[in-house]
Amino acid sequence: MVLVSSASHADKMTPLGAGMKPATPMAALLVPHRAEYTIELADAQKSSVNTVLGSLIIQIIDTGDGWTFEQQCSVRVTTMTGASDEFNTTVASWESKDGKNYTFTVNSRCNGEEIESVRGHATSDPENPGLVTYQQPETFLVRLPPKTLFPLQYLNQVLNEVAAGKTVFPNQTVFDGISDINDAVDINLTITPKKPEIIVNNKALLDTDKAWALHLAVFSKDSKSIEPDYEINQTILKSGIILSMNMSMAYGDESFKAQIKLRDVKIFPSPLKN
Repeated sequence: MVLVSSASHADKMTPLGAGMKPATPMAALLVPHRAEYTIELADAQKSSVNTVLGSLIIQIIDTGDGWTFEQQCSVRVTTMTGASDEFNTTVASWESKDGKNYTFTVNSRCNGEEIESVRGHATSDPENPGLVTYQQPETFLVRLPPKTLFPLQYLNQVLNEVAAGKTVFPNQTVFDGISDINDAVDINLTITPKKPEIIVNNKALLDTDKAWALHLAVFSKDSKSIEPDYEINQTILKSGIILSMNMSMAYGDESFKAQIKLRDVKIFPSPLKN
């Protein structure tokens, strides 16, 4: 994502994704691609976690009238005592380019046992409240504020802000259905140009010598606190491909910082326009 949201637990990890205001379609700068990442412990930390090893695959496809997003994440966490747990999460979603419809499915397993299965559909409107219909694990409804963005909409909006030379992108309401928060969240984003620390040898990508550091402060909807619920740091190319990401993840009663780095990327063609 910018993978959109990132879950706060070790069993669910999602880059932040997304892009444009539902009422005003913008230039689609996001490049369809499949990216493979490594996941490791960021550095020595004050916790019982000794090693973190895993992989993340993100695939984004342009379907013409929308975008599909698929994610496969596998992480093994080992403690100082030698105990270990393996977490596997798959995410599949589709969102329309007009910003009005979004479907999502999330499945999470710990040591081979299913611990979560979520499925739902959401609508958004520039003038009126949107609606999330959760169908699994139980049926319930969640109202969304007008102009709520879905993940890849938000990412594409971020890319437009980057292209325009903006350094901040505040107060955006985003819903992804992936994080532990069933409601939408508010995201304050700061953007800083930087040299990429990872070299991407792919002739299908342009300007791979330029990258942007994104700092996302994520707040629960209508939060009055000045401190975010969680923060995500990403480095992206103008194509929307994430080069690296740092995020805190929960493990039992503790938390640790994970570092995600790009290993390989494949570019897909966009559908031909009529």
